[in-house]
Amino acid sequence: MSSRDRLLIGLGVASIGPYVALALAGDLGARPQLHLSLHAFLFLLYLAGVRVVLRPDPGREPASAAVVFFVAIAFRLVLLPGTPSLSDDIYRYIWEGGIQLEGINPYRHVPSDPVLTPYRDRFYDPINHKELPAIYPPAMQWAFALAVLLGRSVLAMKAVFVAADAVLIWLLARLLRASRVPDGRILLYAWNPLVVVEVAGSGHNDPLALCFLIAATVGIIGRRPILSMTALGISAACKLVPLLLLPLFARRVRPLALLVPPLILASCYLPYVSAGGHLFHSPQQYAERWRSNESLFAVIVELVEASGISAPAKSWVDARGLLSLYTQPHILARGLALAICLAVLAALAWRLRRPGSELTRAIFLFTGTALAVGPVLHPWYLIWIAVWLPLHPSPAWIALTGLAPLAYLEAGWVPWVEYLPLFGIMIYSALSARRSQSGAGNRPMPESPVIDSPAASKEIGS
Repeated sequence: MSSRDRLLIGLGVASIGPYVALALAGDLGARPQLHLSLHAFLFLLYLAGVRVVLRPDPGREPASAAVVFFVAIAFRLVLLPGTPSLSDDIYRYIWEGGIQLEGINPYRHVPSDPVLTPYRDRFYDPINHKELPAIYPPAMQWAFALAVLLGRSVLAMKAVFVAADAVLIWLLARLLRASRVPDGRILLYAWNPLVVVEVAGSGHNDPLALCFLIAATVGIIGRRPILSMTALGISAACKLVPLLLLPLFARRVRPLALLVPPLILASCYLPYVSAGGHLFHSPQQYAERWRSNESLFAVIVELVEASGISAPAKSWVDARGLLSLYTQPHILARGLALAICLAVLAALAWRLRRPGSELTRAIFLFTGTALAVGPVLHPWYLIWIAVWLPLHPSPAWIALTGLAPLAYLEAGWVPWVEYLPLFGIMIYSALSARRSQSGAGNRPMPESPVIDSPAASKEIGS
């Protein structure tokens, strides 16, 4: 066993105690000081682990992915039996999984529908937004039903997504090996306290969609385009967002293969078409109404309001008897944020036309853009950026994963403390990189791992 592995085991053992304390603390929402103190301690240990796996030392063996993996699983097993208290999403999962097993379409009936009164049990009261039907796509609904089939309990539901998280970590290790990056770097995702708490503690379902997204990336690198597009389609059938990434894969597959993800998504919805107009009612409501813990979106809203465009736009649509909802400043801001995301996506897709461009970096940059300008950034949304940190270890995003649990305080000062370090570190890093390039002159730049090389493809395909 290498000295790095022994050090990591020591850090892992030191982390077990705080995770046990989190598991036994009861309602963490009612005890924010305890929650945030334990998270801060765990995050410091995590940063020490990050330093261990990232520290270049040619004379020492790299950290073992096996050690990182088994310690990460231990963290999750400690939190698995605990009752979620930071989020009530898991109760919606159990409800929707349960009514599906009764043969009921979760897109057609809202939880508060009197027709469903006979099915109400102890999991009904904690459900959020009882006035809305199911929001998650069909593949996620099937995962809910599978978990309820295993046992109508919080433990069973959490176990399904913790299992998906374990597979996700394994796929990340394979991706890192193919990228010629030490696979011990999976620690940057697997040991991140925010990820551990949000998945094993609160039972959030994001790892399932990410599992298939990473599988899609692995498939592209291994020159298996149909496998990749199938995985991307299933990922989109778990959460709709991965379908937006299709342009980033476009240069690596034949045009006909690009039809596979939307066809898979559409076919998954077929069993639920009886819901009619309710099929996408909740995603529409989410897109139009939800707003929480945003960063740059708040700035975009202020700019729209300051522009004065809302009032004349409303007068114009009112004069024509049109719906004026979409002239409100926050709605216009959502449109502008979407336009920014699509522009970045188009630029990244165009850049990927160049030989040697990295698909994972493009996904990482687009994900970061969407999180930064979006109207909602719940702490668990950062799982979507954390999964790329082993390949692209950004100090700015790592810092945000440490600060994001402050959002549970729901205080006005929290966004400043969360996001000033994020953007401050980004600006500092950009300026430092520019100075370094200016000072380097004509010296060759060090090579970075290129994961689309033939060697990488051969390795990942083996």
